[in-house]
Amino acid sequence: MRVFIVGNGPSLGRTDLELLKGEYSWGVNQIHMIYPQTSWRPTHVTFAEMTAGGEYWFPKIWEAVRQNPQAKKFARDDAWWWTDEMERHDVTRFNACTHHDILDEGPPENRYDKVPDVWHFPQVCKFGGSVPMTIQLAVLEDIFDEIFLIGCDLGYKTGKDNHFHPDYAPGKRGIVEGKAIKRNEVTAMAHEYALRNSPIPIYNATLGGELETYPRINYDTLFCNR
Repeated sequence: MRVFIVGNGPSLGRTDLELLKGEYSWGVNQIHMIYPQTSWRPTHVTFAEMTAGGEYWFPKIWEAVRQNPQAKKFARDDAWWWTDEMERHDVTRFNACTHHDILDEGPPENRYDKVPDVWHFPQVCKFGGSVPMTIQLAVLEDIFDEIFLIGCDLGYKTGKDNHFHPDYAPGKRGIVEGKAIKRNEVTAMAHEYALRNSPIPIYNATLGGELETYPRINYDTLFCNR
């Protein structure tokens, strides 16, 4: 059984999401911002971001839940925006480690000895952000035998929109050069980490982008037998 993990990169806006109907698919964070363009809805959603929406992030989570209430929903247990109300909306909390900001510590030459070598379940490793965390959650579901990534562009650009929607991260459009370099570096390392650790094969079906860690596969060809 396969699952599509749907990132929020610019390529998602030109991906035919209608093809995902009837498939297991796993969106992340503010995936609901693409709903006006499609009738597709993910079967699973991870809420792992903390700050992309700024002060508006908490209401955006509620909007995401409201627009796709039937999805199986997951959120980090260290989320500052968590309330008891989330449990009444069937949002499952998952325990995450402290590796997310590991490359913020110290000069570059001292950072890499702290990068994790292996996944450390039952904790989900935060290193690399939302999509690498979601890959781990998909493995922990223990029902999938293939993972396909779409909308996982990598290639964060300085001074550019880095998501499918220009209002995805208000006030953070056009990240500065140093942060763009770091995001690309950390995300690429996290995908190498996933490739080494995942017992399930992972394929990249993203339209374009710069993520080359996994074998590439043409998105449209995955639906030829319908």
